[in-house]
Amino acid sequence: MKINSIKDKSEIKILFISNFFPPAGMQEGIRILNLSKRLVNENIHPIILTRKYNKKNVFNISAMKEIPENLEIYRVPFLDIKNILRSIEVYFNFDYYLEWIPHAYFYGKRIVKKHKDIKYIYSTGPKFCCHILNYLISKKYNITSILEYRDPWSFNPYNMKKYLLNKKINIYLERKILKNASAIITISPALKDFLISKFPFVKKKLVISVPNGLNIYKIEDFKRSGEEIILLFTGVLYGKRNIFPLLKILSELKKEKFLEKIKIKLKIFGRYGNLLEVIEKFDIKDLIFLGGFVERSKALEEIEKCDIPIHVGGNLDYPTIAFKVWDYLSYRKKILYIGREDSYTAKFLNKNHFGITVPIDNLVKAKNIVKKLLSDLINKRINFQIDKDKLNKFTWDLRAKDIIEKILKPNHNL
Repeated sequence: MKINSIKDKSEIKILFISNFFPPAGMQEGIRILNLSKRLVNENIHPIILTRKYNKKNVFNISAMKEIPENLEIYRVPFLDIKNILRSIEVYFNFDYYLEWIPHAYFYGKRIVKKHKDIKYIYSTGPKFCCHILNYLISKKYNITSILEYRDPWSFNPYNMKKYLLNKKINIYLERKILKNASAIITISPALKDFLISKFPFVKKKLVISVPNGLNIYKIEDFKRSGEEIILLFTGVLYGKRNIFPLLKILSELKKEKFLEKIKIKLKIFGRYGNLLEVIEKFDIKDLIFLGGFVERSKALEEIEKCDIPIHVGGNLDYPTIAFKVWDYLSYRKKILYIGREDSYTAKFLNKNHFGITVPIDNLVKAKNIVKKLLSDLINKRINFQIDKDKLNKFTWDLRAKDIIEKILKPNHNL
């Protein structure tokens, strides 16, 4: 399929397929919202096809206020059949939300019949059922397919589970869907390289990187409200994301009586499993505040008030930058990154002077870094705030402009 040549100023219609959209979900919903509300100002008509939300979803009520009034949204119900399929899960892990595809495909066909002039189908994954839907609808109606990758699919190191059929089916589907796509967007240059390394034929297609963006929420300089230094983590601690090294460092600094002269509090909001047991084991309950999961607007308030936001990576080099990093940067906060020094995230933070890495594989060095940072902060020898001018090139406005100018409105000779 070819990218359509846009030669006139008529409205461009684009069907976005996203598993979540506000008020449900976080990353993909916020990204599609930030892009679509900017597209409507550029003579582009986004149409959203998403899942109907329920009580089990992570809610982002505050984002509802940002949805343009004229944005066309189709929220599709689905039948939850996971319990029925559990008996064969030993052979295949159902990553695609297969129960949503029949309903969404039916709605997608209705949307295309209503809007016969849709030029693009744009899906964002994960969940990669969105790419499957993109493939099915674009093939049936011969509409240009655009795939957006926010994470690796078949070769994601977080999802390399030992199911008999899972990997083969993933690779088969991903290869077929990539071959059908006319354009591919990845949220980092590293993910673009990763994708091409696994599927070399992708090099012949239009592939661009459009990272997540930020909104510079607070322009004025940050002033600490008291003597206590507030460290903050928001999000979900899962898989290889391990905050234990930082907890161990705080435990050792407490035993060494270093923290008698420096008051700190580590606030953790989100989902974090059995973290309380670890905190009690390290005897640092007095240094930790566990806030549980909070709505996004509350998380943003906590980011605004903290001295040091924390991002937890893990002992691997993952080819994307987590969504929360952009939230932290939106408040001009430099980041304390717990992860590998040679990772993509660490290199990004170091290159732009956006933070400090605490090496997860060298706790002696890590402790010295944390110790010096706390000392410098309390003695005002370091400014842990980012100059707003350095953030201008990372805004959502420019991210949307990239997609418009490089994919939606150019004349491609493909």
